[in-house]
Formats: sequence, C-alpha cells, structure tokens
Amino acid sequence: MIFESKFLTTFPCWLVATDEAGRGPLAGPVVAGAVALRVESQAHLKQVITELRAAGANDSKKLTAARREALAEISWKNLKMSCTQIDAGEIDRINILAASLQAMKLAAEEVVSSDKKLPVIWLIDGNRKPKDANPAWKVHPIVKGDAHSALIGLASVMAKVRRDSIMQKLHQQYPAYGFDKHAGYPTEKHRQAIITHGPTPIHRQTFRGVREYLPR
Repeated sequence: MIFESKFLTTFPCWLVATDEAGRGPLAGPVVAGAVALRVESQAHLKQVITELRAAGANDSKKLTAARREALAEISWKNLKMSCTQIDAGEIDRINILAASLQAMKLAAEEVVSSDKKLPVIWLIDGNRKPKDANPAWKVHPIVKGDAHSALIGLASVMAKVRRDSIMQKLHQQYPAYGFDKHAGYPTEKHRQAIITHGPTPIHRQTFRGVREYLPR
C-alpha cells in the first residue's frame, strides 16, 4: 500500500508535502521545501510515488550530495515545487521551531497558489503543525515523515540542496568560517572560528555557541 494513500478520500485534490533543512546549524537560514501533486485518483498517486521511489526519493540525510543534487534537478512533470527560507535574524526573533514551521507554511501555500479551489491535504515532517495553518486544509504532522513518504523525502532533498547552495555562497562572503564544509553546523572547526573571529551577521545570536561570543 502506498503510504500517502491513507490520507486521501476525495479526488481531485492537492497532496502537499513539506520538510525543512537547517534547524541545527549556528549560522544561516532554515530552508523549507514543498512538493505538491494534483492527485486525480489512487491509481494516479501510486504511479507518481512509484516513479519517485524508483528515482531514489528518500530522507535527504540518507543520500549523498551528488544524489541529492541529481534528484533536485529532475523536472518532475506531475509536481509543483518550491523552497522558502527564514533568515537568522527572524530565527532569533521567533525561535527556530516557529521559523521552521513558518517556512514550511509559506512553501506549502506557494505550491498550491495556482488552484486554491481544490481540497488540500498537507503532510508535514515532524510532530507539529503551524498554529496559523489554513483551517480548510487537512494537516498531518508525521514523525520521520521523510522516511515514510516519498513526497516528503523529495521535499527534504530540495530543502537540503537549496540550503547547501546558500551556504556555499555565504562561504565566499565569510571564508574564515568554513561554511563550504559544514554548512553552519556546530563542528569543532566552526566553533573555534566563532571564538577566534566572533559571530557574523548570519550567525544565530540566540543559539548557545554564538551568544557567548557577541560583543558586550
């Protein structure tokens, strides 16, 4: 049985899946990926999910960087896709959980904007949903959703690829911190760079490992 099929009872409908990348880093944005499929029938859903699985759609952490990039570059004719980001300053203002949920909400809204009349079923990786989610949508948080759902897995890949690209560009701006190697995660080299050089404007000032080294 296709995992996603148990959430669908009405056709046609939008099936939207979201995941995020970048909750744990000390620097850079959190990025959300969203994938939307206009499902015509259970048979249509099975066809698309089978194609995704055959291509290797899965939790991005289980894939190599090369495999993630290859998946992200495929033009999926049946799918609408989007990425949104919340930068470090906003993460500090509202906290990382709220920022992650907000990024996923914005990405989900964007991928269904072309046809707002269809019912929407939204699958979210994790155990929370945004408090301001559209009340007309059926929202389903799914723990380890990127392992269960091929659509969430693809959203996970998209978010990771986009965020890694952003951090590569930020490395050019702040080469002393090694963002091209660790993407802002709290590695020993990154922690030492913060101690030596101090936090940058893209560091999350409310995070432990950064706030201790802010100018006083």
